[in-house]
Amino acid sequence: MKDSRIPMPGHGLPRVPSWRTIGLWAAYLVAFSIGHQIAQIWAGISFFSLWYPAAGLRFAFLWHYGARWTLPVAAAELLAQSLLWSLIAHHDLSFKMAVDIILPSLATGSVIAVIRREERRNSSASATAPLPLALATILVPTFTALVRGGWEWMETVQGAPAPDFPTSIFLLGDMLGILIVAPFLLWLGEGKDRQAALRLPWPALRQAILIFVLGWLLAMLLPDLRLMPVLLMMTWIGLRHGSKLAWVAIILSSVVTLLWSASVSDVSTRLALHIGLAVAAVSAYLAGSYSDAQQSARESIARRDRLLFQAERLKTVRAMSVAVIHEISQPLSTLAIESRHLAAISRDDAEIAESAALIARKVETLSTMIRRLRRFGGRAVDEPSPLSLGLLLSEVVQLAIGETGQRADRVKLVLPTTDVFVMGQEIELTQAFLNLVRNALSASPADQITVMLTADAQRAQVAVANPVAGIVADSGGFGVGNLIAGAIMMAHGGTLIRKDGEDGVIRHETCLPTIEAPHA
Repeated sequence: MKDSRIPMPGHGLPRVPSWRTIGLWAAYLVAFSIGHQIAQIWAGISFFSLWYPAAGLRFAFLWHYGARWTLPVAAAELLAQSLLWSLIAHHDLSFKMAVDIILPSLATGSVIAVIRREERRNSSASATAPLPLALATILVPTFTALVRGGWEWMETVQGAPAPDFPTSIFLLGDMLGILIVAPFLLWLGEGKDRQAALRLPWPALRQAILIFVLGWLLAMLLPDLRLMPVLLMMTWIGLRHGSKLAWVAIILSSVVTLLWSASVSDVSTRLALHIGLAVAAVSAYLAGSYSDAQQSARESIARRDRLLFQAERLKTVRAMSVAVIHEISQPLSTLAIESRHLAAISRDDAEIAESAALIARKVETLSTMIRRLRRFGGRAVDEPSPLSLGLLLSEVVQLAIGETGQRADRVKLVLPTTDVFVMGQEIELTQAFLNLVRNALSASPADQITVMLTADAQRAQVAVANPVAGIVADSGGFGVGNLIAGAIMMAHGGTLIRKDGEDGVIRHETCLPTIEAPHA
């Protein structure tokens, strides 16, 4: 249910009530009086009513407008029942009766306040809408019955006569009133979106109608089963179609049951029908609310998956942009140097000097843009985190093979049996190792290169080895890839060393501090 109009905790009613507040309170007073009188249709000799719709009105009002209305609601109910008692029964209201009247309001407001607070503070599955509402529909009448039972017990201890009806009857009437009336009133308060929740495709609606009719046919044809087929039918509808259609099934079943019980004079039969309806309604509404919560959780997970996929794409684009910036920055530096040199040697030719100065300005503009792109997504975006070097090197090898179009066997990756972790920025380290592997592939176009990871208790060493080739083709770069890799390693507290072996193999060895494996 939507709760956009629920006030924040700690915000009480204004000290000077507005006309809207007074009108709302008066409307509740009238509606409660009507609901209280309707309940007498299902009254008995030893109990007030087996269905108390005024409890549903109270619950919906406090859930929608907030627990801050608890005291005004209690005052309205006290006034309404005082007037009804004096006008109809012609008796004065005693202190015990006044306490009996206000206890349900205080108990309902207390439970709703606690559930609302936990709903805001708790992020577990039980706090996913509409599960808090479903739990409240069960906890409120239960807690109210316990409070009333405790009050009656205290009265009997002090010598008062025993109550005319058991607490279980009170619990049954309130629970049916809440489950039948409150969801409808809260649905009316949802505004323009309320009709969309009840729209179902015709095949699903037809299936629900068939199951509903079948459940009631079995209940009528097999009276020994009582309302067990109805319970199974309503629970299935709740699990399959959510709380809204479960509530529709509850309403339709309640109409049948209440009309049936109103015409039955036997108290035991009437009580059995109402207990069966209450159990079926509780099961259906909890099942429907659980189904809605699961659907909401699935949608949330799908939305997070899309965000994660988008974040991964952004990381890939950023990694590609780093490589592009690296390739662009060197020609720009060359253009800047040459344009300044050209301007210096062509002072006698104004036209050439002006063109050289224009080129220098454009190059400076482009250089500023490149520096901004280099700063974009820096440490603020890619914060250092624990990284698996084995996994990172595997991705680097795949990227290098894909970029150069080489065979997969051109790179031999040697990893230790246990994983090695370092603290660093994933994109920067990926770029550093990618530069080393790419340069090794370019330096040995016909031979296999080796990427080996070794580690001890404190340091991890990555060696990129390639045989010396006789003639190396021009790769088109500017020869600064190793410099960038060395700068990245230094920024991570490591080193990069080149070793020319006597066996004709060039090794670029990086060394980084290791960390303990992060906990799952």
